[in-house]
Amino acid sequence: MKLVTEPQDIRGFINIGKVRVKVSSYTLGVFRIVVSPVSDESVDIIVVSDEPIEPGRETYLLIRPDKIKIFNKEEKLIYPELKNTV
Repeated sequence: MKLVTEPQDIRGFINIGKVRVKVSSYTLGVFRIVVSPVSDESVDIIVVSDEPIEPGRETYLLIRPDKIKIFNKEEKLIYPELKNTV
């Protein structure tokens, strides 16, 4: 995932829309940024970044669809579905 201030085309990435930065913290050499879609602040998306972005700022979220993993509230992987697991 990437956060960019202006919408742009980057090979291999899809712009999924505008998000607002909620929290930006620094841990183990990377910035952990929590963002929410501008239209629904109840959704939290965690992004790892090389640079900080101040809370409250609106940016665009770019994703690489082949690298996405989605977990439910119980921290179980729901996308992509796990196959051949016990």
